[in-house]
Amino acid sequence: MPSLTASVRILIPPPMYSGTQSFFLGVKEYEQANGSYFSAFENQPKPWCIAKPKDVAQVQGLVTTIRPHILSGLCQVAIRGAGHTPFAGSANINRGITIDMRRLKGITLSEDGSVVEIGLEKQGLTTTGGRVGRVGGLSMFSTRTGFACDSVTESQIVLASGEVAHANDHQNTDLFWALKGGLNNFGIVTSFNMKTLKAGKIWAGVTYYTSGTFSQLLEKACEFVENQTDHDTHIMCSAGYGFGHQAVSCVMYHTQGRENPPSLRDGIRFVTIDSFGIPFALILPSSSQYWASITIHADISLINLFHDKWQETLAQIKDVEGFIFSFGFHPLTQAMLENSERAGGNAAAIPPSDGPLLVLLINPIWTLPEDDERVFKPVGKD
Repeated sequence: MPSLTASVRILIPPPMYSGTQSFFLGVKEYEQANGSYFSAFENQPKPWCIAKPKDVAQVQGLVTTIRPHILSGLCQVAIRGAGHTPFAGSANINRGITIDMRRLKGITLSEDGSVVEIGLEKQGLTTTGGRVGRVGGLSMFSTRTGFACDSVTESQIVLASGEVAHANDHQNTDLFWALKGGLNNFGIVTSFNMKTLKAGKIWAGVTYYTSGTFSQLLEKACEFVENQTDHDTHIMCSAGYGFGHQAVSCVMYHTQGRENPPSLRDGIRFVTIDSFGIPFALILPSSSQYWASITIHADISLINLFHDKWQETLAQIKDVEGFIFSFGFHPLTQAMLENSERAGGNAAAIPPSDGPLLVLLINPIWTLPEDDERVFKPVGKD
């Protein structure tokens, strides 16, 4: 019987490897790539091969070469972007091929500076990116610009046929709409263009409070959400546990750098966009973690009920090795939803009349795999 490595080399002929880095089980580069996901759960699947293309032509070559074997049922493929989704199989696969897209890097600015083809601060520009490193979706600019996907003006994508397509507001318009919030499986996006924003100093900071002040913070946050008039402000609030202690926090931004804006008063300082966002990226390699979210109206009594359940769950499992547990609430303000719709909308199709809304998020993190079931049982139940 040939080994798995030998089998996949037979299955996928040598042209696949031309210009594409390909690593097989047992080599150092394979172990480094397969062990570098955001969550330990995604490190667990063992693909036959990890292929790392560096441009659209190599992605197209991979898809064209692998396609007959996929259709015959002999092979399956997973696509990895940054590797942030925490559950096993979301961006990795057992006994298949994982296409790791992290070598596709590069930024091209249009001549008039209005669009960037996914650094920018040296040009005095930024875009509606994520609030923490390697994570996108909501941005500190979202109140004014909508979701991050609302700033995308065009996507280049390799389809399952191997064809390279461009999706924008006049080509493949259905695909363009679906790629903005319509989840995945439409193809492999190899580049996208986004509208730019002027980048300057922002007024930003974090205020920490004792755990007993959660209800007061919640009331103030809901008041902020219900009465927001400043489109350059953004907040995210949470209760958290770690290292034996609880705290409540509020992260606040004013993206135009207005000092002491009426809506944001405490714990604020001037920073640049990249220097403030990156420290909040909670990257704990080899830790087990996941998250779950639900979107609701700004209902104080309901959120307090969720917080009570979070406290009950925490009391049961806080002695788990390396345990960190957060309960956050992130606003989708009326202004954000209106500006999202004004930008053309997306597949989520949240009507502004539904707002304002809050995204509630729980995120447990722990160290040892033997504690998985102990964490899953109470967190999943509640």
